[in-house]
Amino acid sequence: MSFSIPTRFERARTIFGVIDTRRSLQERLATVGYDDPVLAAGKSLYASALELRLRQQAAHLVKVNMTERARQLYQRLKASIHDLGKIAKAIFAGNRSALEALGLQLGTMNNPRGKQSRRQSVIVERARKLYDGLLTHPELLATIAAVGYTFERLTAERDLIAQVEQADIAQESAKADALTASREQNEAFKALDVWLQRFVAVVAVALKDMPEELKALGIRPSR
Repeated sequence: MSFSIPTRFERARTIFGVIDTRRSLQERLATVGYDDPVLAAGKSLYASALELRLRQQAAHLVKVNMTERARQLYQRLKASIHDLGKIAKAIFAGNRSALEALGLQLGTMNNPRGKQSRRQSVIVERARKLYDGLLTHPELLATIAAVGYTFERLTAERDLIAQVEQADIAQESAKADALTASREQNEAFKALDVWLQRFVAVVAVALKDMPEELKALGIRPSR
């Protein structure tokens, strides 16, 4: 069936719902191979597909939330090192050793061509070098503290690095979980589709003399 999952789910719900409320239909279906145990097997496939559908939706929501959290933290880190970097360059202008210690000198390993990289891993490493350079060099720390970047502030901002890395790990885990949930959902609906396709094919022929029942089931009688 080349229908969307909501459409396939609704069709299955309709079929099993109609069968459950019509005893005469149940009796007729039993004569064409769809007795209670066979119908129960179909309902089990339907229940499993529904459960996995809900699980997939929940996993997708977690993925979306984790992705947004990671994005926001990364943007905060970028903004923080942008401002700090500009101030540090101004304060330590002409101090080559200081700029190199902070990863702000053109031609360093972090920035070989003096061009800003947008890759997250590079930005994180730049942030690490910038904050660690200031926090581990007392003379640099004392100088920049005079313009408001105290040890406490730098330590708090540096913590964003760990938050970004943890959020990135959580995001990747959520993506993997969402992929697994989607695969399991699709497999469940494929199994349900196979059952329903056979059911519809048989019933469309076997119940041609019961047009009202077929209409209620949403099945066109076979010609």
